[in-house]
Order: sequence, then C-alpha cells, then structure tokens
Amino acid sequence: MSRKKNKPALITSNDEKGIHFLGLCAVAYNKAKLNKDQAQQLNEKGGEFQTALGELIDRFSMYNQFPIQAATEILGVDKVVEFRDVVRAWGITMPANNPTIPYSCETLRECAEENKRGVADWRLVYVNGFSLRKQEEIRGRNRMNQPCFNLNNTWWLHSGHKLWANQAVNPGYRLLNFKKNFSNMSCEWREKRIDDLGERFEMAEEQAVAEACFSIFMIKKERLMEDWCHQGFSMAGDDHVFVGFSDKDGFEVRGYYNSTGYHGLGAVLYRTVDSH
Repeated sequence: MSRKKNKPALITSNDEKGIHFLGLCAVAYNKAKLNKDQAQQLNEKGGEFQTALGELIDRFSMYNQFPIQAATEILGVDKVVEFRDVVRAWGITMPANNPTIPYSCETLRECAEENKRGVADWRLVYVNGFSLRKQEEIRGRNRMNQPCFNLNNTWWLHSGHKLWANQAVNPGYRLLNFKKNFSNMSCEWREKRIDDLGERFEMAEEQAVAEACFSIFMIKKERLMEDWCHQGFSMAGDDHVFVGFSDKDGFEVRGYYNSTGYHGLGAVLYRTVDSH
C-alpha cells in the first residue's frame, strides 16, 4: 500500500518564520539610521527595493529550489539521480552551489502518476552537460570497466564528426522519459509527433540521454536502453545521430537516414522546465 504524499507547507509573512524575516528587515532598517529625507528617498525607491528583495526570496522559493528529498519522495528513490552522486561518479569537482530543480511539485506528481500507470518512465537526473566525446574520454571503451562505449563503434570519433561530437549542453536537472516512444516511423515523422505534444515536451538532447544512461548505471546499477536507441538533434552528414543500444558490449552512437523506421529506433522525451 503506497503512502499518501502531502504537499510541503507554504510559509507566509504571518507565520513564525515569516515574522522572523520581517524582523531581520527591521533590524537592517534601524541600523541604517536614516534621517527624514533619506527615509523618504528610500520610500520613493521602493519599487527597486521590492524587485531586489523579490529576487532574493525567489532564490530560496519552493519553485526554484524544490528539495531533492521531496522530489525523491514523489518520484521514488530509483527515479532520482542527485547531482552530488553524479559529480562523484564522474570524478569531477563539486559545484560551488547546489543546482536548482526547475520543476514544480505538480509537475513531479504528474510524472510520478504516469510512471505508476506504466505509460512513462520519468527520471529526474542531474546532467553535467558533457559532449559525447568528453563522455567517451572519461568512460572509455573497456568492456571490463562498465559502463563504457562500444569498442567497435568508433566512426563518430573521426575528425570529420568533431563539430557535433564535441558539442556540450547546459548542465542541470532534467526530467527524462526513458519509456521508448515513437518507434517504427521515420525521423521526420518522429520529430513532428513530438512537436505535436506542445511546448511542455521536447526531444531530449543526445548528450544528456547518453550521460544520464551512464550516471544511472554507475549510481543505480541499472542499465537502460539495451535494445533501442534515441534520436538526437545532431546530424552526421545526411544521417540523424542516435545513441543507445547500451548492452554489455558498450554504449553506441549510430547514424540513420531519415527514411529509416523500425522498432529499435525511438525517442527519449524531455519535460521542459516550468515557468512562473
């Protein structure tokens, strides 16, 4: 029996913590020792003060910094890959600041409900933003050191593919749906079907999908996309770049022409970040 999940309580200026914050503002105001004219000037600049204060408060809001613990409660521990674990797994320097989770409680609950119904496999994963070549440089192609890239899948490492293979993406948390979608269709039709879903969904970046697969294997010991691959944004000449087929031989980067359509090709969906 699943435990009922409650929404985190929202704090207002009338609550104890809100009253305490207003007291801090009063202390700062009194410490300034303003005369009558200076106080009037501050009042006249109230709009600027309100904007600056709003930006400060917004940095700590539930929207911008939804706690990773709460996200784990909603989606489940097996569906969340936290940035500290990702950074340690990839052996890089820990960021100075905690990255924010750009999704609301409602969005996470929607994704959790779709997972529960079996129509999706949403994962909240922190992505460093590495290019495919950077990922290959770090993980290598040694099958004895899983996860790795496929030793015999090297076409994309040649100099002619340097531009897209070295393309990095923005770091941050992403909601990615690893339930294979839109198979048995051409690349062009797959793109159209995803566009038809509206602005809340996009085709995921191939770099993010590959990195998420590696991170999930390293941290959760779960291998995704063993028998299919994801269509990305990059083009290798006339071919669309796909990533996946992550079996024990290693992760692969492939190129397929637009007319190709069979069950082994699909798409990982990306849930776009929420807006105010």
